[in-house]
Amino acid sequence: MFKLFSLVFIGGGLGSVARFGVARLFAQFMTSTLPVATFSVNIIGSFLIGLFWAIPLISDKNSGSHLLIIGFCGGFTTFSAFSWENFNLLKQGDILLFCAYATLSVVLCLLATWGGYTVGKCIY
Repeated sequence: MFKLFSLVFIGGGLGSVARFGVARLFAQFMTSTLPVATFSVNIIGSFLIGLFWAIPLISDKNSGSHLLIIGFCGGFTTFSAFSWENFNLLKQGDILLFCAYATLSVVLCLLATWGGYTVGKCIY
């Protein structure tokens, strides 16, 4: 049990650092009302979850799934940031951007998970 907790801990830390790096990168090169970094990270993370899930050595609830799916992807994706950014859009009265961001995030993340899984099944 300690091993699984350790793998989730390590993967989550790496995922969080990767998310922070992506956010810094976007902040350095882009300015936008739309939270592009969180939007991108959630789609990329959803794709990775699907991809990892398609790989039998990872998806069978073993060390790989704890490290990569639960840990890394859990630390990398940002539902709490997504919620906070949507709340701020509502607070600012930007209803159209809120609707677009929330809807596109959910739809594209689900499609990305399916896409990652499909790619993974083709590879493995």
